[in-house]
Amino acid sequence: MRKVPSMTKLLLTVNEAAERYKVDGMRLRALAARGSLTLHRMDGAIYLEDEQCAALVRRQCPQCLEYFTPASNRQKYCTTRCRQRAFRGASQ
Repeated sequence: MRKVPSMTKLLLTVNEAAERYKVDGMRLRALAARGSLTLHRMDGAIYLEDEQCAALVRRQCPQCLEYFTPASNRQKYCTTRCRQRAFRGASQ
């Protein structure tokens, strides 16, 4: 972890971010290559902004309001149970 003096943003290496958010480092690298994450290069290392990683990697379930790490970009609910509750509640 590293804080940039001119900014108040917390920067993490790809491995630190992957460990913190329990995702594959390749997924973070792919998001950075696509332009979804801002890369910071300092001292020969690549850093990612913690806030950006959290926003892209973790989501809030609209049914139970818990935060979760989605298995795919299409996943909206944290569990099958929450998804079923949402759709059954909407149809009644």
